[in-house]
Amino acid sequence: TLKHLIIAHNDILDSSILEDLKTGLSNSCLQELDLSNNSLGDLAPKYIGQALTGRCVLRKLNLTNTKLSYRGGHSIFLAM
Repeated sequence: TLKHLIIAHNDILDSSILEDLKTGLSNSCLQELDLSNNSLGDLAPKYIGQALTGRCVLRKLNLTNTKLSYRGGHSIFLAM
């Protein structure tokens, strides 16, 4: 199963990509997720937050330089 995922320096704002990412993350036991250097906005964290709710413990989340808004951060926070 997927434990470490690095999606740094990508443009993941497209909703179809986000839906695929959400599905993939939901079916894994992710321990580390690196989303650094992506302009996440408000939509991406919603999908990511939904995917991170589950049975596994995410130990490391890198959101450096993501232009994450308060609303986006709140979505991820609620999921964790």
